[in-house]
Amino acid sequence: MLGTNSLSDSSLAAQRACDELSRKLRAGHDCRAEDFLKDQPAIGDDADAVLELLYTEFIVREQLGQQPQPQAWLDRFPQWRLELSQVFEVHALVDGGDTHGEGRLGTLREPLSIDAEGTPAATNRQTIGGYEILQEIGRGGMGVVYQARQRGLGRIVALKMILSPHDERERARFRAEAEATARLSHPNIVPIYEVGQDEGCPFLSMEFVAGPSLEKRLATAVLAPRAAADLLLALTRAVAYAHEQGIIHRDLKPANVLLSVVTSQLSFAENKQVTNDKGPMTIPKITDFGLAKILDDGQAKPQSLAIVGTPSYMPPEQCAAGGVIGPAVDVYALGAILYEALTGRP
Repeated sequence: MLGTNSLSDSSLAAQRACDELSRKLRAGHDCRAEDFLKDQPAIGDDADAVLELLYTEFIVREQLGQQPQPQAWLDRFPQWRLELSQVFEVHALVDGGDTHGEGRLGTLREPLSIDAEGTPAATNRQTIGGYEILQEIGRGGMGVVYQARQRGLGRIVALKMILSPHDERERARFRAEAEATARLSHPNIVPIYEVGQDEGCPFLSMEFVAGPSLEKRLATAVLAPRAAADLLLALTRAVAYAHEQGIIHRDLKPANVLLSVVTSQLSFAENKQVTNDKGPMTIPKITDFGLAKILDDGQAKPQSLAIVGTPSYMPPEQCAAGGVIGPAVDVYALGAILYEALTGRP
């Protein structure tokens, strides 16, 4: 465990604020997380610190029997809706189920800031920057991904944009993903071609992977043991490379592994890819570094109380407030992916 001298100023400020907030609530004082955010602006510059403070108030009130509702936190902190939704979803699962009613988690997954036709407000046009939008190919809680053509080069790319371009928290997380991915250059990691902005709307231009995700592939059939081992070997080499660059993915899962199919027949030893002697070669590529953690000193860090990730692929320390987050969390997720590849279920 790292000592407190290894923590950032914002982490220390959050730690003190959480302790003080907890003490006051248990003593019966009327106080809220907003009071501490106002008095200690340094906390507001660190996403993990903010979430730790918000989650501390929720947990303490729950322990005091006040039955706090996640929706109330989403209403109070709309700028943190996406992160809080993930925190509360994990909290419900780790805490033994949905203790506030079956319908609660469903309300946390509502899409953010879209127009009446379900299209992101910032993408109601056919071109973004130097790209011609061809079709939507994916959508998540924070962003939408389009297949697009880069004008001039004629290159087909994946264009990722956020659903709420004016939300500063989403923009910050978007920038964090770009920063993490831009550090990486590996054949099993989807590369970023360009980070840009068009009419106030940020976007990422990435390699377009025509194949399905591993999640969709496993929905049809499990992998043969050798194929599963080859797949994991390629992913493990990519993850080891990311760790060498000081980046922990924190959300490795079959949905974030894309399968690129090529016809060249390089051997596994030459290209470190999954091969098939009877047909095209399948190259797994890791994507979506939206939850990535950059460790500039290469060391594991204590996790804030706010837990993020996908429960089925999270190790115990990632499910526990204060657990030490390091490369091992991705190693555990790789093992979970291998299990699912062989069994067909998480």
